[in-house]
Amino acid sequence: MFHLRCPGTAVNTAPIYRLPFGSVFPYAIATPAVGAALGALHTFREQTQSRLSARDKVPMTEDPFTQIDLSEAAAEVDAAQHRVLRNFAEMMHLASHGQEIPLASRARYRWDAAKIVDWSAKAVDRLLKASGGRVVFLSNPIQRAWRDVHAIQAHAGNHLERAATVFGRSEFGLPPQDFRF
Repeated sequence: MFHLRCPGTAVNTAPIYRLPFGSVFPYAIATPAVGAALGALHTFREQTQSRLSARDKVPMTEDPFTQIDLSEAAAEVDAAQHRVLRNFAEMMHLASHGQEIPLASRARYRWDAAKIVDWSAKAVDRLLKASGGRVVFLSNPIQRAWRDVHAIQAHAGNHLERAATVFGRSEFGLPPQDFRF
């Protein structure tokens, strides 16, 4: 599957079957992190609408630090989501035209998958910290998103530094040491 020599490709001729497993599998793990971060972002907006500052009873929607946290988290989630879509559009374009996906692109896709999880986790971390004390309850959807993205981040395939070395080696023209991408 890593080397695109599966017997099933003779029967399954659709472009998706020409994508390298090592370029697709990391996204099976990364995309749920984006979904969890999107859910946390929507929940944060919703929950913040009714929150008042414990200090002065001013609506938390008026707090500039809350606005900054929301803005930063939204940018991280948006970047993660767009990177997933861009990479798959690129892979499918190459596969649809019968072109092999170059190793340099595969290395970038591998790095991007880990970075997508990192952005998603950072966004949820930011939202959790800005959510106030009620976020610690297991019934809070932001707490659930936090646990989910950190469980996803703990998967060996999302080790950020390991993925960075795959990409970094490729960028310097060095041969890959990881056959899985």
